[in-house]
Amino acid sequence: MPGNKAQSAIEYVVTYGWMIIAIVAILAVLFYLDVFSPGRWMGSSNAVSGTSTFSFSDFTVLSTGAATLYIKSESPYRVNITAIEMQGKNLTSLNPAAPFQMTPGQTATVKGNSVLRGSSGDNFYGVSIKIYYNVTGGGQHIDSGSMSGRYS
Repeated sequence: MPGNKAQSAIEYVVTYGWMIIAIVAILAVLFYLDVFSPGRWMGSSNAVSGTSTFSFSDFTVLSTGAATLYIKSESPYRVNITAIEMQGKNLTSLNPAAPFQMTPGQTATVKGNSVLRGSSGDNFYGVSIKIYYNVTGGGQHIDSGSMSGRYS
């Protein structure tokens, strides 16, 4: 009788041991195939979210940090963009040079150099973007949001 209990316990340990080995092997294969990488599930398009005064039809960020933003003014007022900030640092060499004016509904292509760096094809997530602007005849405002995309 005592031998049966020991044999039963060993059978449980062996059965659960093989199960654990199988789970570890499956997880290893999934990690190897990069299934758990967020970039695998992200769309190929770049997106900006959280902004209200400006919308973005698209943007590109090169691996060198050169950024091109396709901006549309959603403000019902004429605005002057005084600076654009990505990841806490102002874009340098802005083209058009700041400050520049946008009318309601106007679109603009803005180019500048950012502090972002990465390899072509790599993804970035949650990069903060802030647009500093003032309404003609009004005060200074900030429109902020978050960018996610892929380096070109």
